[in-house]
Amino acid sequence: MSENHKPAAFTLVELLITLAIVAVLASLLLLAIANAKAEAHKAQCTSNLRQLTVALQMYVNESKDFPLFYSFPWRDGGKMWYDDLEPYTKQSWTNSLYRCPSYTGPPTKPGNVSNGGFQEPIGSYGYNIGGVGANWSELKLGLGGGVAKDLSRITEIRDPFVRQPSDMVAFGDAYVEYDSGKLAGDHSVIGINFRGGMAALTSPPEKRHRGKLIVAFCDGHTSAIKAQNLLFDHSDDVLRRWNNDHEPHRELLPP
Repeated sequence: MSENHKPAAFTLVELLITLAIVAVLASLLLLAIANAKAEAHKAQCTSNLRQLTVALQMYVNESKDFPLFYSFPWRDGGKMWYDDLEPYTKQSWTNSLYRCPSYTGPPTKPGNVSNGGFQEPIGSYGYNIGGVGANWSELKLGLGGGVAKDLSRITEIRDPFVRQPSDMVAFGDAYVEYDSGKLAGDHSVIGINFRGGMAALTSPPEKRHRGKLIVAFCDGHTSAIKAQNLLFDHSDDVLRRWNNDHEPHRELLPP
């Protein structure tokens, strides 16, 4: 004679354990997805910056100098550094090449503003225009040129003025300023201890790649470096990488 068997019921403890296991598995899955997405963004950003250095090398080989940050004095229709690279990149400032996938703000174009000043573009990537301090001067320490004594023009950096291309920053994840312990926004220049004056702040760069900024060097290689180490380490070895003469120029750091 057969016996009737009732299906076993879950106890409350067993149900809670099952739900906990499901929750853990779901959180691990979400973490894996987030990690994969972050790595994909990092890979695309790195690829973008490598393409920019290839374009830079092609430009320098042909013109024998580096792109100016912008034509000076600025006039409507003037050129930015990325305009000089466009024949080689086939991309403009608002195209995908100049947009890090982790960047959340819209790119803005340059131009004159009501007070007669110059509104610099905001976007994903920046150009090392001035080296340590990111200031234009007759020293011409970065890549973007130097200001003449009478302020009438910007003079180019001639090739082969960069002494150590493998240790000279060319491009990287851009930012505006350091404020209250955080990088405050995005800008079309990069440089150690740079202080900007932009009001429209978007997508703090230190959040893009989990606290790191991706930097491309003049020889074409890239590196993901912690924001604090890249921008606020004042050791000579770090300072040198911003300057085309490969000297630290500690005297230019803010007091």
